[in-house]
Amino acid sequence: MPAFSQQAIPESPAIWREVTGVIKNYSGATYLNSSFTRPHMPGLRVTQDGRVGVIVEGGGTEGGTPRFALMMPEKMSQPFLLNPAGSHTMSSTSFKWMDGFASASASRFQYTDGVKGVSHACMWDDAPPTVNASGQDVYDIKLFVTSNTTDPVTADKRTQFFVTPIRVIVSNPKTTSAAITSITKTGTTLAGPVYAFSAQAFEPMVVGDGRLLVVRVGAGSMPWTDPVTGVAKAAQGCDIVYSYYPTGATADPAQWTHLIPITHAPYDTRINNKFGFARAPFRDTEGNLIPDGEDIGGSYPWMDRHAKNLIIEAGFDRLHYLSGGSWNNSRYPQTGVPEETPIYDAEDGGKHQCLSIIGLWTHGKLVQFDNLNNDMDYAVGAGDTTMGPQSRLVSLFLPNSGPLGTENGKIRLGFGRATKQMPVGENDNGNIIDSLENLFNYRTKFMPISLRDVAWPITNGKQTDELAFDDYLDPDAFIIANMSGLLTFVNSGTGQNYFTHHSGWNTSTNTFSNPVKLQNAATSLATNWVVPKHGLVIGNGRLEPAATGGVHGKGFWMNGSIGLEFNVLTQPQSVSAKDWYIGMFVDCRTADDAVERHLVTFPDGTSIRLSGRRQLFYANAAGTVINKITLPPVSVTTPASAMDDLLPDTGWAHLAFQVRKNGTEVDFHLNGILYHRWQDLYTSLFQPTVGKLTLGKPAGSAVTGFTGWMDDFKMIAHAVDYETACNHAGGTLIGLPAAYTGEFKTKFADRYPTWAHDEISTVLKHNGEATHPRYANFYNYRADNGVHRGNIPSGTVSLRQSIHFPEGPLFYNAPRPHSVQNQFCLTCHHSAGQPGLDLDAITWDDTFNAADDNRRQPMQPPKRIHGQIPAGLIDSTNQPAVATALAAGGKLIDEWMLAAKTAAPIVQTFTVVDANTGKDLMQLTAGATVDPARLGSNNLTIRANLNSAQGAVVMQYDTAATNSRPVPPYAVFGTDGNPLQGAVLTAGSHTVKATPAGGTVSSITFTVAGGATRVVADYRDDFKPVAPTPGWSYCWNAASAVNDPSGYISLNWSPTANRYMSNGLAFPDSTSFCSYGSLTSTGGHPGKGSTQGATVDRFAIAGYTVKYAGYYGINSSYVTQSSALGNGGQVVVYKDMDNGATFTNTFSGTYAPASTLNFNGNVGYLEPGDTIYVGVGPNTTDGNDGFSVDFSIVYKETGNPL
Repeated sequence: MPAFSQQAIPESPAIWREVTGVIKNYSGATYLNSSFTRPHMPGLRVTQDGRVGVIVEGGGTEGGTPRFALMMPEKMSQPFLLNPAGSHTMSSTSFKWMDGFASASASRFQYTDGVKGVSHACMWDDAPPTVNASGQDVYDIKLFVTSNTTDPVTADKRTQFFVTPIRVIVSNPKTTSAAITSITKTGTTLAGPVYAFSAQAFEPMVVGDGRLLVVRVGAGSMPWTDPVTGVAKAAQGCDIVYSYYPTGATADPAQWTHLIPITHAPYDTRINNKFGFARAPFRDTEGNLIPDGEDIGGSYPWMDRHAKNLIIEAGFDRLHYLSGGSWNNSRYPQTGVPEETPIYDAEDGGKHQCLSIIGLWTHGKLVQFDNLNNDMDYAVGAGDTTMGPQSRLVSLFLPNSGPLGTENGKIRLGFGRATKQMPVGENDNGNIIDSLENLFNYRTKFMPISLRDVAWPITNGKQTDELAFDDYLDPDAFIIANMSGLLTFVNSGTGQNYFTHHSGWNTSTNTFSNPVKLQNAATSLATNWVVPKHGLVIGNGRLEPAATGGVHGKGFWMNGSIGLEFNVLTQPQSVSAKDWYIGMFVDCRTADDAVERHLVTFPDGTSIRLSGRRQLFYANAAGTVINKITLPPVSVTTPASAMDDLLPDTGWAHLAFQVRKNGTEVDFHLNGILYHRWQDLYTSLFQPTVGKLTLGKPAGSAVTGFTGWMDDFKMIAHAVDYETACNHAGGTLIGLPAAYTGEFKTKFADRYPTWAHDEISTVLKHNGEATHPRYANFYNYRADNGVHRGNIPSGTVSLRQSIHFPEGPLFYNAPRPHSVQNQFCLTCHHSAGQPGLDLDAITWDDTFNAADDNRRQPMQPPKRIHGQIPAGLIDSTNQPAVATALAAGGKLIDEWMLAAKTAAPIVQTFTVVDANTGKDLMQLTAGATVDPARLGSNNLTIRANLNSAQGAVVMQYDTAATNSRPVPPYAVFGTDGNPLQGAVLTAGSHTVKATPAGGTVSSITFTVAGGATRVVADYRDDFKPVAPTPGWSYCWNAASAVNDPSGYISLNWSPTANRYMSNGLAFPDSTSFCSYGSLTSTGGHPGKGSTQGATVDRFAIAGYTVKYAGYYGINSSYVTQSSALGNGGQVVVYKDMDNGATFTNTFSGTYAPASTLNFNGNVGYLEPGDTIYVGVGPNTTDGNDGFSVDFSIVYKETGNPL
């Protein structure tokens, strides 16, 4: 059996993504050159400001190294990833080498002892550039090189390090005409020791404080000594190493006398509290500890300038395999590409794939990228042999099965490994990693387009893409399934170690006969969450071998019999005490056929299912469907839009579920925006208890699983805000002003319930921000990079900062706002976080203004800029107005990037807050009534919301003493120990005042209800389509008599029938005893009667769950049957108490045809969580039983309200 036929063959992806980053160009059969297929950022080692770069590995079209180029973001007129393909998207088109030499190779002896050559290079600069009299930038650089030699007699390999001081002069700096005009040697070359073991050093980096060296040595046997204890360690194979000395001049090779396996760094007390990458022991992608001092198992390292994170290449899979003496055998059917004759020879088997990151931002856990940096899992060819890099057309998908219907199912894979035939402008090695991080984020076109808050551009020589870190930073991430493969560490003994890539491939049998496992990229520490180790593929599913199939990167294909299983273990904290966010992208490949397919089955036995493509089902632990969500009908209005079908066949959609209160409340978000809300006090859903959590078909079950592609399944132990919900859904939240009439209104926002838009407006009001009539998630699921910060639809308003940073903005002449109360910030920063990720990083510090504060937001550039600054370099503000030569100390860049604080803050709104939970309850407006019975709490406080949180706010309640609150939240009763300290508000009229520092007083007078009987809920006033108002529920007695609530099941909203009914689709439901049973905004209809085969009368039931202890009743009530036909109906009222233990009837009455029944009356004393049910039944038969209804729930603290 061919190997590929052992796994299910997916349909063609909805986004057809050609992943190969480099192609060869031919004239006939003659090779000309190679070129990049996308915009490119070369993998140069650069100066601290990112401007001057040096080739790491010379050779190829550009010649030897050291040779230098410039990084020039000014060349870009659009965001980096949207530029045309080519080598020099943002770099100079030529290289320069040391003055006085004909080539870089000829100059190489200037960087060593005059005899040895140069292998690889990097640089360190102690100081930023200065400006000379000609307005040129002058860089004084320490150029580090490795020199590798081989003894001609013994064949022993040796390596030595050299550092040479040089001066680089740049004319017209920081412009599109910038050029290196001079490179001179300014001092003596310093030499390090010749290491006594066999080694060759490559890809060096000098990082951190300039005394930390990270490099690859490829040693088969390397002895080392613990730098703290002095204990000698046995020789072992080792590749990635570091060396460090704590004092003295930077970049001194003579001080790097001992090379140490990189895995010892977290145990090296000289650095493990100094550099972020070493702050936690290293773990593989399964969370298994990588032992102290062992070879890390990867290769081709890169570390950022501040030594926070380490990137390595950890995989070594091959497309081809040797069988029968031939390498023309492959895992999947393949042919050569049209332009060249394929060569079948030994394919490269080195560690050159599976880019992965480990360090501070992953809590020490290895995480494999899911982007085009990992374009494919195979070398395809051999970079180090005469065969060179190769390309193949590989049959990975079913033909004619994608959105076009004409796909051939073949994708080009190539240049997975290359040390020759690389395009111009790049190292002659397609595996060298680098990043410019956030260095040029003062240029708008350099800013990442990723709609996340921590993102860097990463290049690996062949591809440049963005990597977002947000999900890896989150200490409460539980499952982050980006559909990349699992990498587990293997200790090989005394040799170099490696990682097993769990693709399912068996190298002994050349078949897909091993288990397929996908990584869980959640990095939470075991003291917080014991995250599932991996996702185990159930059935004949596969790991995609290339960055395709997903909404970005890799996806996971399911055919109805495939599952992905995560084993959930016992946790160190209560799962039921946490809110949970659950989200996933789905690309359905089924008709709207009403077949029930399992999307997710949770360990508690509950599940989420799709019925065709028009409904989502929630099922309880017994497997009973208890909630049906009917999605908006397909839009048929013109012009046609990608949003016509919000859950299409062959196209992406995003489904997300915010689970609260031990699973008794679930908010459903469709493509980023809230669409439905479910609640049931007695039913818990979607909890990660101990057991199996399965996407698709659970192992051993007889159910039908999902059919289609799935990507980016996430389960996170906290709720997310409305902007983050859109970000997880691949977009960003936008406001739609009244004048906007575009497709994001007509095709999207108008198809969501009004109350969902109101919910967003409420949050904005609580943030003190402007609101809009409608909202949408700006997304594009049909193309890569179709949505970014710079192409928000005309006429709409980005709400990103309004949601994520309402205490902002930053002002250069004022301190950074206090953000410890900001729940978005707390998804990265926490009390146990390492420096930079702790709460100190977001705490108010008025000893610095923002411009001079070393604490920077992730997307901010470094705080100072240096050298010659052309006019308008900061293109967001067009500053400076004229060209400026900066003094040696440089300039605080925020003084050019940020606005100045010119006025005192202004109070925008007031919010009533539950002091017990911190939950916002209502906006407080002039003349408003605050009723604890409606709000559910009498421990309240009032918060002032400002346009910017700068300085203290003096609060006052009535005539009590003033209370100066130094930082947000600015709550009237707050204390330093409890900023949201509450109080019991007495009934009557009250006034709250807030005076910001230097500003004017704002006051609101309002009334607190109490003592008298008042309405706390009303059927008609509170009625909302799609999902009931919180506190209300609509149901029918599907499985019991009306006096037994265990048989109550939710009624479900039907968009076409405009009512709550049993199946949420066509009305009436002829398949159930509910039949015409339904509730509308003004009335409804009972279900079948006991004489119609229904055994018992089926009631349409409205329930209200009380929030506050006291005495309740029903008032202003009536049921009217307008028809004179039929036999009338019945009204019952029940109270459900003590978590369902007591169910008591308080009213029962019948009404005749064409009559009205009043059912006013006291219900009695109730506690929070008790429910009042009002049911309307058919009185044995349901003919002509349509009714109108209304009633109010009334309340009084003591004694019956009526």
